[in-house]
Amino acid sequence: MKNWQRYPEYKDSGVEWLGEIPKHWQVKKVKWITVRHKQGYYTEQKYVDSGVKLARITDIDDFANVKFDEMPYVVISSKEEENFKISSGDFLFARSGTIGRFGLVRHAERSVFASYLIQFKFKNVNVEYLRYVFMSHFFKENLISTLHGGANQNIHAENIKSRIIIFPPLSEQKAIAHFLDRETSKLDKLIAKKQRFIELLQEKRTALISHAVTKGLNPDIPMKDSGISWLGQIPKHWEVKQFRHCAKIANGQVDPRLQPYRSMILIAPNHIESGTGRILYKETADEQGADSGKYIYQKENILYSKIRPALKKVCLATEKGLCSADMYPLTPVSDIYSKFLLFVMLSEWFTQFTILESDRVAMPKINRDALNECYMVVPPLIEQKAIAHFLDQETAKIDTIIEKTKTSIEKLKEYRTALISAAVTGKIDIREEI
Repeated sequence: MKNWQRYPEYKDSGVEWLGEIPKHWQVKKVKWITVRHKQGYYTEQKYVDSGVKLARITDIDDFANVKFDEMPYVVISSKEEENFKISSGDFLFARSGTIGRFGLVRHAERSVFASYLIQFKFKNVNVEYLRYVFMSHFFKENLISTLHGGANQNIHAENIKSRIIIFPPLSEQKAIAHFLDRETSKLDKLIAKKQRFIELLQEKRTALISHAVTKGLNPDIPMKDSGISWLGQIPKHWEVKQFRHCAKIANGQVDPRLQPYRSMILIAPNHIESGTGRILYKETADEQGADSGKYIYQKENILYSKIRPALKKVCLATEKGLCSADMYPLTPVSDIYSKFLLFVMLSEWFTQFTILESDRVAMPKINRDALNECYMVVPPLIEQKAIAHFLDQETAKIDTIIEKTKTSIEKLKEYRTALISAAVTGKIDIREEI
């Protein structure tokens, strides 16, 4: 963190975990500034096309703002609307989910708030400063520490009202909020640029894979029409085959509660990183408490998530194990190299085909028949291996840059959090910075 100026004089806050605070600041509990708190409106009625908007947990963004753009409309009596009305300056806290998730209402529209939110109205405080206090690490950690079940428990109004917060004079609250608006805006813009850079790298990765598995590595090789409009030209000596002739989809399930299956690694879609083929972590069937039928897969099989194919959840098995019934274990035929097949299934054209097929059913998934009917381009085995090796090397370079960029984003976010906490606890004096 930049070497910010400290206040000239401090005093003991009287709170062990808080330590010293500026001499002219005060320590209060949230209840001393609370005008009212109220749990939200509960309804089982269907949403309608117009009327009164309903704020939900999902309408609170990651920057503690209440967003009205995507709120649904509800039918509500005028009495209930008045009782659960949202006004500018309100704070809405989530009762469940991420502990401490909240949003400040800056410019209210005609709306009420849902039952999984708690509305707070405050007095004698600058709401923009209070927003940063509630965003601070010290407030959230202290809030979590009061919950017997940790971060998975529901929040109640009393949990929030009993929390300690620190109050500078109102003029200083406004100055701190202005300072943090300016500094966090700089950080947020930098984070957004880095996130966009990651998106471009991911697009480059996909394009690289898609080109290699349909055009090969030699740009001067003679080409021919594939006979498939969305594939276009392919190398002259390559073949076009239906998926059924390239890999076999496993049948038959086993009970993961029985040995030896319960001790085997069980892979589900959540264990696989979207779009990369990387297995994020491994757990046994027993560790997951699995109790429904699973498929057996063999080493070098391809595991493909049939649910929501747009996510591109596909990986190469490194040992024998089990996979979720939401996945297909695929055994490549003798003239198909497993790693090449993995890259084919990560390519954009393959994903677009599976998305098209999955859109034809109510649940976004691709069934066996549709997958078997998909076409893929097949080079000779030696070329498959060369392409897979090339893509291993090139995607690894891209992935390294992506990981480094992600790390730098996390450091910026940590700095952002630290800066907010330092400012609202008086560890830095920003009065000369405005």
